[in-house]
Amino acid sequence: MARKVWFQLVDAATRDAYAGTQTASVSSDDVNNIDDLREAIFTKVSPALPANVIVANFLFYANREIYDEENGQPLDEDLAIGALGASKKGALIVVVPTQRFQQLQRPLLEIPQVDWTMASCSQLVVEDKAELIELPPSCVDGTGIGRSGGPLMLYRRPSLVKQWNEMDRCSIQTYALLWIVGPPGTGKSCTALAFACALDRAYWDVLWIHYSRRYEYFNCVRLHGNMKAVCVIKEETIDRDLPAILNGTSQERQTIVFLDGYVKSSKAGEAARLKCKRWHQENEIKHRLVCICSMATLELSHKGIDWSYWEESTMKRDRWEQSDVVFFDPDKHKVSVSLDDPTWMAPVKWNQGGYDAVFVNKRENLVRFVQVTRAGKHTFDPTYFVALLNKLAAGALNQIAVVELCFVVPMARLEGFVLPVSEDDFQRNVVQVASSEPRATRSSVDQTFQNCNGKVMVIGL
Repeated sequence: MARKVWFQLVDAATRDAYAGTQTASVSSDDVNNIDDLREAIFTKVSPALPANVIVANFLFYANREIYDEENGQPLDEDLAIGALGASKKGALIVVVPTQRFQQLQRPLLEIPQVDWTMASCSQLVVEDKAELIELPPSCVDGTGIGRSGGPLMLYRRPSLVKQWNEMDRCSIQTYALLWIVGPPGTGKSCTALAFACALDRAYWDVLWIHYSRRYEYFNCVRLHGNMKAVCVIKEETIDRDLPAILNGTSQERQTIVFLDGYVKSSKAGEAARLKCKRWHQENEIKHRLVCICSMATLELSHKGIDWSYWEESTMKRDRWEQSDVVFFDPDKHKVSVSLDDPTWMAPVKWNQGGYDAVFVNKRENLVRFVQVTRAGKHTFDPTYFVALLNKLAAGALNQIAVVELCFVVPMARLEGFVLPVSEDDFQRNVVQVASSEPRATRSSVDQTFQNCNGKVMVIGL
């Protein structure tokens, strides 16, 4: 005997009732499985749906509780109806695959209609000791990376682990705008995509944006819960469509955007970067940004890092200009790095010493240590700083006039951050100790640190 099969249409993006619809039902006549039910529901509700909705992409969940579960899975198409949807309270959840972003953060901004295709995409699980990482087609399709319909295989090389550690340190644990740069074909994009798919979606939403200069469009993929939304933006509509997509991200949850394929020489690519950067700066705590760029180094004409600091109760702004970044091993006897030009140096291991980066400007006789921290206060051990200063003085630097120690914190913590060391203590325990060290490589009295001043400051990004 026929019965009613109850269902509720749900918007895949908002997870709420689709377009204000109420729980409804269809007859179980000629409905044997989920595929049959899909057709019956579509016949009933199609007048209320946009013309571009694809019925085959409807996803069904047994009930609201299953749909809201972190690992809730949609029903298989050949599953028998049985007692599913037997009551309003236990109505089947039907996820509508196409949605139009209309969340408006700036009321005066004209929001275009951006169409998305929905699909299932569970979080990528990576075993701690796995030598091979496999991204299934559900993670790869629509991203512009790999081969559509096939998996993507990555070996767990040291370069992959290093890039993952940097993305976690800079973009998850802190709020920095991270640049991943290098020649084409080195695996930067694949590694970033695997990282994006492996993020815990209980805490993170992901927006992947891949720019294809060859085909002149952007692949956009939004990961939320166990769902994936995919759309394509043409170069000529990037100024209109990308702000709408960025403004459609959650204001309550943390979202990380990956802008892949950026090159400064492309007008559309540069427009996308500026829009992503503006979105990031509006709320650095909620809006994280990673840019993957196919260049050996960032161009010198590219803007540097803007930062803020307090001076006499006044917030001021400054900038560190762009320079090359090289890696070095602080544990080795010598620093084998050319310092003829202003250079940023980063330890090969992020937690190798008491600092995250060192800037050396030989022309201005400046050495700047940088430590990034999210905490309200930080520890300080002078040993690492003295050791590196001595190696620099024994090698490339004949004169060091200023040694800076900069603690970089999120803007939200700038005013309340407690410096772990005063300038007097830094001068006494670092600069003066380094200047007193004998250096056998010098044939005359060592003047490297003569009249050298130590400075300590906290800056916000």
